[in-house]
Amino acid sequence: MKLKKLYFNNQKIEKRSFLISLFAISALVFFSIKLFFNMYLSNPNFHMFIQSKGIFL
Repeated sequence: MKLKKLYFNNQKIEKRSFLISLFAISALVFFSIKLFFNMYLSNPNFHMFIQSKGIFL
């Protein structure tokens, strides 16, 4: 019975670790997109460079 309980706790820890890493990755992606868009709006040279590649936001 103890082995099953330890295995169950291990699954909980793995699930929590996965959720924490997923949250960290999503926060990193969000802030990088926000930084990119802010740079796109405030920097005319960067804006023209992106548009010259055919990407119109």
